[in-house]
Amino acid sequence: MSSELGNQLHYVKLDHDPSLEHVKIVSEWAAKWLKEGEVDDKIANWVINQGARAGKAFATVKTHKQGNPLRLITSGCGTAIENLSAFTEIFLQPLARDSKHFVRDTTDFINKLESFYSLGRIPEGSLLVSWDIKAMFPNIDNTLGLRAVKEALDSRREGKPSTQCILEAVEICLTHNNSTFNGEHYLQIHGTTMGPKNACSYADLAMTYIDKIATTKGPFSPNNWWRYRDDIFEVWTHGSHALERFTNFINSIYPSIEFVVRSSHSNLEFLDVHVYLNDGSIYTDVFSKPADGHLYLRTDSAHPKSCKFSIPYNVALRLKRICSRPELLSKRLLEFKEYLVKRGYNADFVQAQFEKVGKIDRAQLLREPTRNKHSSRKYPLILDFNPSMANVGSILRKNLHLLYNSPTMKELFSEGSIFPAFRKCKSLKEHLKFPKRLNKDEVVSVSMGCHKCGRTRCDLCLNFLDDSKHFTSMSTGRRYQIVDDLSCTTHNVIYLATCLKCKVQYVGSTATQFKVRFRNHKSDLIHNKGRCELAVHFNSNPHMLNNIRFIIIEKIHSTNNVDIILTKREAYWMVQLCTVHPFGLNKRKEFNSHKRVSYLN
Repeated sequence: MSSELGNQLHYVKLDHDPSLEHVKIVSEWAAKWLKEGEVDDKIANWVINQGARAGKAFATVKTHKQGNPLRLITSGCGTAIENLSAFTEIFLQPLARDSKHFVRDTTDFINKLESFYSLGRIPEGSLLVSWDIKAMFPNIDNTLGLRAVKEALDSRREGKPSTQCILEAVEICLTHNNSTFNGEHYLQIHGTTMGPKNACSYADLAMTYIDKIATTKGPFSPNNWWRYRDDIFEVWTHGSHALERFTNFINSIYPSIEFVVRSSHSNLEFLDVHVYLNDGSIYTDVFSKPADGHLYLRTDSAHPKSCKFSIPYNVALRLKRICSRPELLSKRLLEFKEYLVKRGYNADFVQAQFEKVGKIDRAQLLREPTRNKHSSRKYPLILDFNPSMANVGSILRKNLHLLYNSPTMKELFSEGSIFPAFRKCKSLKEHLKFPKRLNKDEVVSVSMGCHKCGRTRCDLCLNFLDDSKHFTSMSTGRRYQIVDDLSCTTHNVIYLATCLKCKVQYVGSTATQFKVRFRNHKSDLIHNKGRCELAVHFNSNPHMLNNIRFIIIEKIHSTNNVDIILTKREAYWMVQLCTVHPFGLNKRKEFNSHKRVSYLN
């Protein structure tokens, strides 16, 4: 990660978080184009994220590639450009998909392949070829990308918002994409990264420039040049020598875009499809990467039943789409049935779902789904899912008549338009993990610790209280961190007193402000009152007041049974810090709350 972010061609390291400065840039864009009438008030306000923060830089490992390189991703959530990139995506996505070279998904790829094969048998000596663009996202030069975006925007029939309005927004997203990693701040200065909402469409549009030159100006004309993001597929009919020349040509189109070629006379993987070429015929099988564990959602996982029990059916649909020959389909169904059974699915249930799919014609599965433009609007009732919750769908159906008692509601919400939709609750991992990687010095927040109040007349803070984020046991030498923001005015606290002369310690607690408890301690020390073991120790041997130091170590945040909790935490710290006699000044009787002395004034 550090080496990726340390690439000075792509990133510059900053000495601060520039998020608020970037918010100002976005605000200026919004004000300008609101005044020009290109965006309305709603959009102008929405794109401005006043509480912006730096994106989180992280990486995924490309386990299927040699050397397992990293794929750098910047989370765009909460950043200054998050909503602005979403705004531009509305206009970029349809333009990116409009290219004849664009491959939408696996189904689209298979349809293109079968359509090509329907034109006739593949000539002898042909090659199945795939080109992969090396690190495409960060290597798309901003000049290349913005030029391609401008050309695409200019080609629209509907020109509002204007090309310049959207183009400026895209440029802001490119040049103000800041992130943080390991406590350091970075700004991307070249290319884009996976994370911003417009990144994929921007990359696709940038590649249309390469597509055009590769297919029209090269020494040989490709038959297909079908591209899914940074992967291109081709049935090459010009021979191996011509392929080498053509690859050299496309690598010369733009200096930062590098193509890596793979080819075979017999078979090649593209997306999740294994394409075979045999005696002029093309057929397809499903392809799984070597690192794919086929870890389908377990049946005992805390997810809605509809999520889990639709998986076998959808697995079979995928296999039937991809496998073009019956014998391959039969083989894969047996293989994937075993994967599902290992994840807890009943073998008979899986078989029934597979047989259900078997009755569907493959041509039907490969057809583009048609959407009824006049279908009624749907209204999801979004809830956090819990396995113990009641059947929400049943409750909705049983009580829908109450809503329909109102003619207005019946008109708004047609029958079947309201349905339950569940969102995932935080997992245990998400509750426990840190939101960011912390430096050793960052583990304790700046505000955490025992701090002096700063008042010039506070005797406790001036002469007796330690200002620190840590405290140490004199008996064990072990150091502990303070995880609360504590001062002399904090109440419901556990504190630690240390005799610097004798190197012994005492743990106490108080429900009052600590400065009140300190005044009682000081009075006991001066007037030789034996109400606590600290005073007994102080007066049993000659001591000076400056021999005693205090530090507050914990605050009790509960409002119920505070005295009981204080006693338990006091006993806990006596044991942890080893302050019970003879190692320290505490006595075992102090473990009992009814023996506590009240020092309330």
